[in-house]
Amino acid sequence: MSNAQLCCKFASTPPPDRFNHPNAMANMDSVPQMPTMIPEFIPEPIDTTDDEMHDTPSELISQLSEHLAIEFDETTITAAAAVASKLLKTLKSRERSIKKKAKKAAAPPKERAAHGTKIPSMAAIFAKDNSEIAAKWYADGGRVPDFNLARGAQTAKYLALLWRDVPDTVRDMYKTKRDAIIADRASATDMANVIHQAIVNPGGEIQDPVCPVV
Repeated sequence: MSNAQLCCKFASTPPPDRFNHPNAMANMDSVPQMPTMIPEFIPEPIDTTDDEMHDTPSELISQLSEHLAIEFDETTITAAAAVASKLLKTLKSRERSIKKKAKKAAAPPKERAAHGTKIPSMAAIFAKDNSEIAAKWYADGGRVPDFNLARGAQTAKYLALLWRDVPDTVRDMYKTKRDAIIADRASATDMANVIHQAIVNPGGEIQDPVCPVV
């Protein structure tokens, strides 16, 4: 047989079907088949909502004891775990409340300065000096757009905008004014202390403490 005839013979012969062959199918039967779907394990959730947060710790402990007093099974364990979770949540909430109250009680009360005793800022002094200008501006129909339309809010905003744009020479002038107020307050405090000592300790041996004027 010539080479050409051999080539024609192999070309006309179909390739063996490996998957339809009886031996191939027998081998496939022996291979373990994987399941098409893997079952998903979803644990049963424990109810920890706040529906029964009004229960006191004693009531929750009583409920927990009732669940633990009977034979354990899945239902009793789940119920006991839910009550224990609520008990823990309630105790943590009580603990936070107690700590907050204790911290508040331990902190000294904040002392507030009497009205008019604080040293005003430079902007506040500027606003006081120019309040009549702001009042006239408002009376003449002046308004700051896109802002509270109340008279006090409008004039305060107008004065704040004026202060923002003043030159450094004006700011220096108001710094000097503020420094003068601070010096006057310090002098008044010293004078009040001298008068107090003259009244309570005429001999001047031991000074009596006096609360400073802020």
